[in-house]
Amino acid sequence: IGGDQAEARHPSLRLDDAAGIAQVLRHLRGLGRQRLVFLGSSLGDTTHRVRLETFLAAPAACRRGEPVLAGERGLSIALGHALAAQALSRYPDLDAMVCVNDRVALGAIMCLRECGRRVPQDIAVTGFDDDPYLVEDFLPPLSSVGYDGRELGRRALLALLGEKVAPVLPVRLVVRGSTAEGAGNGRTPTRDRR
Repeated sequence: IGGDQAEARHPSLRLDDAAGIAQVLRHLRGLGRQRLVFLGSSLGDTTHRVRLETFLAAPAACRRGEPVLAGERGLSIALGHALAAQALSRYPDLDAMVCVNDRVALGAIMCLRECGRRVPQDIAVTGFDDDPYLVEDFLPPLSSVGYDGRELGRRALLALLGEKVAPVLPVRLVVRGSTAEGAGNGRTPTRDRR
């Protein structure tokens, strides 16, 4: 699951990462956000690279400077905190952070709180993966791009059994409180939580 399908020796599936970031960008611009920064890693896999490249393809008018990237692979909450601190230092007027995954986004929110910035009033934050163990119980609940976990599992099983399946799984942005006040917790099923 994930990775470069052209180089795969076995059937592989991937999320439609480009569509996910495009949905995030449309949502943030629709909220009037104009100074966005991307937080991620320069050493990411194909999945993370596609997310970054899609962000960079957005009109320069809505981006604030260059992405803030770590030179390591472990995209953790602690790394998100550090990247957010760098972003605030470089671009104090930014109004949204587009994070490569949910862990980085939660670290960013923690940093913003410590710096006295309000989420989403001052800075909106988005994640990716819609991890049910992270996004819903955090305050504010995290807006994140999610996917249907059951469908992913179904396709993976069929591919292992030699069936032809669509290799790209659709995604959708689940809007919660980290980007829009009053958005609630977004508890619409994006994947099976069992």
